[in-house]
Amino acid sequence: MFSIEASHLVNQVGYYIQQAYARYKEAESLYTLGLTIDLQIFGSEHPVLATDFNNLAEVYRALGKYAEAESLYQLALNICIQNFGNNHPKAANSLNNLGVLYDELAKYDQAESFLRRALAIRKQTLKPDHIDIANSLNNLAEVYREQGKYDQVEPLYLESLTILKKTLGTTHPDVATTLNNMAELYNMQKMYDRAEQLHLESLAIAEQTLESKHPDIAGSFNNLAGLYVDEGRYDEAEPLLQKALLTYRQILGEEHPSVARTLHNLGWLYYTQGKHNQAETLYLQAKAIYEQNPVIEYPDMALNLYHLAMLYFSLGKYDQAKPLHLQLQSILERILGPEHPDLAQNLHNTAMVYFALGRYDQAEPLFQQALKIFENAVGPEHLHTATVLQNHARLLRKTNREVKAAELEAKAKIIRIKHTQKNLEQ
Repeated sequence: MFSIEASHLVNQVGYYIQQAYARYKEAESLYTLGLTIDLQIFGSEHPVLATDFNNLAEVYRALGKYAEAESLYQLALNICIQNFGNNHPKAANSLNNLGVLYDELAKYDQAESFLRRALAIRKQTLKPDHIDIANSLNNLAEVYREQGKYDQVEPLYLESLTILKKTLGTTHPDVATTLNNMAELYNMQKMYDRAEQLHLESLAIAEQTLESKHPDIAGSFNNLAGLYVDEGRYDEAEPLLQKALLTYRQILGEEHPSVARTLHNLGWLYYTQGKHNQAETLYLQAKAIYEQNPVIEYPDMALNLYHLAMLYFSLGKYDQAKPLHLQLQSILERILGPEHPDLAQNLHNTAMVYFALGRYDQAEPLFQQALKIFENAVGPEHLHTATVLQNHARLLRKTNREVKAAELEAKAKIIRIKHTQKNLEQ
């Protein structure tokens, strides 16, 4: 006969080996046992089950089992609402966890909605310096950062960091996580010195407080390597990516999305150095993993398809690039909608493939569609707009429409001159 004490011990051990050692498979077994015990003791609607479901869902999310995680998070939320109401901190915990999951799946509208609800409840019911509020602020900032809403991001990170340092001290792993996220923000804004400083500070804390084979440390390696690639510091980037890849494979297994991301990042490193054969091999390995996890098709698989198509185009392998662009178009239309600039970029790139193949009748409507989206989404005087105009003009010259080609070239030239003047004035 199981006891409440046995369940408590099993869940404590599971939480410890999950957080400290990232031994997710063992944690999964322990959490499953704890859940089995609690179901026998309490039934299926007791509040303790919400904690069990959340714990097990956290492991599933870490292992890339997103559908299983979502189902358990939702069960936990329903139990909390049923037992405590809509505005209880326990309900906020489940809302927060669902928001984080949806952020990882690039379902940003859902993620923001759940995270904002969680933050509102926590601010209403908890002390201002409670770490759960800091956690909510950080998670909401991540959603905004990944959408490029940079002006909304930094204040949230700074508020989160202030609470965490005050409550947990300056060398806690949660502080390292927020510093890492801030570094990624600065990297995306090309503020490389500030980004590197925070990455190194974050990594030092993680290495001091976590096991050496922990996925958070691998994540720091990955992100710091990305910064070094952006700066052309390839010799410093490669060993970091290799160490991250080894850790992810050992902890998470060969088929985990984090392994795919690192393979892709290593492929990008080799591509930027002109090592095309090595890049192709790694891109294809990453693609095979993504295809086994279709729920992560955006942004991860989308970026993989984009870079692999770009590689084939640069090598003149247009027939291999074309199906990748078409697959990417399907993803972008479904997830981002028909008016997004990323879709326009892919339409332009597909047009360039058809242009290179001499299939001008298929290229031209794609140039026209890309131009329309760019003009509406980023403006008629954006450099992306100028690029489409210039390449469409090349097609027009190939098809003996010189007057129209000259018109588009003149528009593109005016846009570029304005941008040059603007840069000189800054």
